Amino acid sequence: MALALFDMDGTLIDGDTNNIFFHYMQDIGLVDEDFVKPLKYFHYLYFKGELKIEDFVNHSVKPLIGKSPQEIEDIVMPCIKERIVPKLKKGALEAIEFHRHRKDYLVLVSATVDYLARPLAQAVGISDVIASPIGFDEHGLTGRLTDTVPYQEGKRERLLKFIEQHNISLDDSYGYGDSLNDIQMFEMVEHKYAVDADERFKEHPFYERTRHVSWL
Repeated sequence: MALALFDMDGTLIDGDTNNIFFHYMQDIGLVDEDFVKPLKYFHYLYFKGELKIEDFVNHSVKPLIGKSPQEIEDIVMPCIKERIVPKLKKGALEAIEFHRHRKDYLVLVSATVDYLARPLAQAVGISDVIASPIGFDEHGLTGRLTDTVPYQEGKRERLLKFIEQHNISLDDSYGYGDSLNDIQMFEMVEHKYAVDADERFKEHPFYERTRHVSWL
């Protein structure tokens, strides 16, 4: 049994789940255009590798603060089923099935908030998720992070913690990602797959240490 790590946006999904979910919330009247506008700038910083990820997470959770887990699920699940699952890449599903057939340990690793990442992982048969965990209290979603965001060096930190907790070996391990923000994950695994890599990653020297594949 080997460890297989999957980035989400741009790797499994042909697109960005946050972008999809922001516009979904706008369509159902939960947010307005002013909430969606900063998304373009956040994306610019993300692809440059300069995004302060906590700023983005703090912005993204605002519309759901105070809502119960059930209320959040009722908002998220239609978006997952109707708009995000159809964006799954064919090759991604084939890779997941390859690792499931081998009885590997599949993990979704994403800086996206956990209430979006977990249902998507469940929809594709990935049992474990390392994402941005947002806390709840008696009033509902707090909007506060309860652990490190798995982004850049934080991705390595969360992965090391997960591996130790589950006593998992990195022998014969796989990693699938698409951007500079996945380099810390790639450095940990034996088999590194750059999936439909973005242009900035292609220009980075580390790109040549990966196998280049397309799942589109």
